Amino acid sequence: MKLTKAKLEKILTPSLESMGYIHFKDTISGFQGLFVKKVYPDLFLTLGLTISRYYEDSFTGSFYLSKTTRIGSVWGDIPEKCYERVGFLLTEDELKNYRDGDSCIKDIWWRGLVAASVDDFLFCVKQCEPRICNDMILRKQIEESIEIKKLHDYSVKVVEIVDNLPKSEKYEFLPQKEIDDIPIKWFMAAEEVLYSTDAILNKNTVKDLASDSFIRYKMR
Repeated sequence: MKLTKAKLEKILTPSLESMGYIHFKDTISGFQGLFVKKVYPDLFLTLGLTISRYYEDSFTGSFYLSKTTRIGSVWGDIPEKCYERVGFLLTEDELKNYRDGDSCIKDIWWRGLVAASVDDFLFCVKQCEPRICNDMILRKQIEESIEIKKLHDYSVKVVEIVDNLPKSEKYEFLPQKEIDDIPIKWFMAAEEVLYSTDAILNKNTVKDLASDSFIRYKMR
C-alpha cells in the first residue's frame, strides 16, 4: 500500500503533538508533514517529513533548529548543522540496529504503514531532539548568524504590521487565494517587508516569509 502525505500526517500527528509539536498544514516547504516546537524563547525546532520517491511505504524526518521555521534554509553563514536528518544524530552504537553489511546506515528510512517502524521513528525523534537543541556550539553559531537574524527580523516585522496594512497599496506577488489556511493579509505583509528591505522579492520568497511569520504568530 502506498504511503501518502495525508496518511503519514494522520499516523504521526497525535504522537508528535503529545511530544509538544504543533502540526501545520503545509504545501509551501515541499515536505510531507511539518511540525514545529518552540524550544527556547526565540528558537524553534521544526521537524519535516519526507516520503521516499523509491519505496512507496517509507519516510524519514529532518530537524531544523533556528530562529525561523523556514526548514532547510542553510545559505550564507547559516550553520549546516541547523538542518539534520534524525538518523545522523544517532551514535555509532545506536546505528548498529540499522547495519547494512559492514556499514551503519545514517540516512534511515522508516516504514510508515508498519506500527513497530513508526514507533521506532518516534523513539529516535525523542532520543535525538535534545542532542540538536542542547548543542551549545550550534546555538552560538545560530545566535551569531547574520542571515538568520535577517530572516528572524523579517518575520517579526510581518507579525508587527499584518493588521495595519495600507488599504490602497498594490501588490504584485500575492497568491490568488489562501494557502495552507494562511489569510491573504500575511502574504501582503510579507511583500511589504521584503520590498521595504530590498530583499529578494518574488512569489516564492513572499510565500516562504508569510508562512514563517504565520507560524511564529501561532507559536506565541
